[in-house]
Amino acid sequence: LMFQPLILTGSNCGSLFLDSFFLENAKKALFYVAEKTKHFSIILFVGLPIKKDGKLYNAISCIYEGKILFINALFSQSSHFFCNYNGSSIKLAKNNVLFGSDIVLKLFLPSGNSVTLKCLNEQYLNSTNLIDGIELVFSSIPTKAGDDDILEYYSSISNIRKNAIIFSSPSITETDGHSVYSSLTAIFEKGELLTSNSIFESHSIFNNGFLYTDIDVELLTPKIESFNTKEQNEVFIELKDFANIRELKRPISTLPFISFLQPSKGKIKSYISSLFKLQLEAINVRLKSIGIEKVVLGVSGGLDSTMALLFCIASFKKHSIPVTNIHTFTMPCFGTTEHTKSNAISLSKILHCSMEEISIKDAVMQHFKDIRQEKGCFDVT
Repeated sequence: LMFQPLILTGSNCGSLFLDSFFLENAKKALFYVAEKTKHFSIILFVGLPIKKDGKLYNAISCIYEGKILFINALFSQSSHFFCNYNGSSIKLAKNNVLFGSDIVLKLFLPSGNSVTLKCLNEQYLNSTNLIDGIELVFSSIPTKAGDDDILEYYSSISNIRKNAIIFSSPSITETDGHSVYSSLTAIFEKGELLTSNSIFESHSIFNNGFLYTDIDVELLTPKIESFNTKEQNEVFIELKDFANIRELKRPISTLPFISFLQPSKGKIKSYISSLFKLQLEAINVRLKSIGIEKVVLGVSGGLDSTMALLFCIASFKKHSIPVTNIHTFTMPCFGTTEHTKSNAISLSKILHCSMEEISIKDAVMQHFKDIRQEKGCFDVT
């Protein structure tokens, strides 16, 4: 659960950020939040000003099951009140809480995969240690006319890094005589804007205040990591259980490999056509280089062999080679259905290719006999 930056005090508190009583009460509010959420398995990211060694930091605190896991100081180049923490990650003596500016949270999933989370702000591109999991961006930049540029910017960053970005900015209630805020929040995954909300949108849920969706964390982290190794700036949480999810909060594309295209039949047709032409040119170069005019092709009736046959047909026609020089074979066995077999035969006839059927059933049975494998036994391969 990610809140807006400096949620416990507000972003535009001016000289109050220099008041010790004000800062102490912000810290008390942090412990109050931790105490009230100790019975919930929710990871909270709560912003507040933290004073350490006479310097003030715009910080994000991570809370889990009532414990403050770490406090991460954000980069604050443009602020008049906040400093940048340049030291290494250390434990705060009084509460034994990890404090630093480059702390990452690793969540270990029941599947054995892990996903990394890191708290940043709008100047995070200056960081030299970015992560490929989920970046939580706490922005304090006032709103300009519309938010389209901001959304496009973070969408492109997410696409380049192939990660997820969760973006939040101050609420409209933070607006003062100098700055206006739009309550902009957004969630991106590998360049795709999953959902967003601000006061400029007609469907704004400002009165509700929450924005949520599903992120495919295994899509972001295909690797398996060890739970035993730990760096100085890393905090681990092992998630043992997930709630049963019956309904996704985001649409899933029926065309996942071309989901970046707008849902337009014309654009999809154009894209598929260009893919076909690219593959066709590759086959044209191949046939011309080796100088053959006959092709032998196994056709099962499935997608792969069908596409291979269509490419060969198109290439032969371009080179004025008779398509009857394409010899197709289907080799049915136990896994062959009448549907796929008839598809293979019908396709070859329609395209005027020669077709021959060669059953490999006897050959497979002999192989089973040689390796002492029973035909009806499926627990060994």
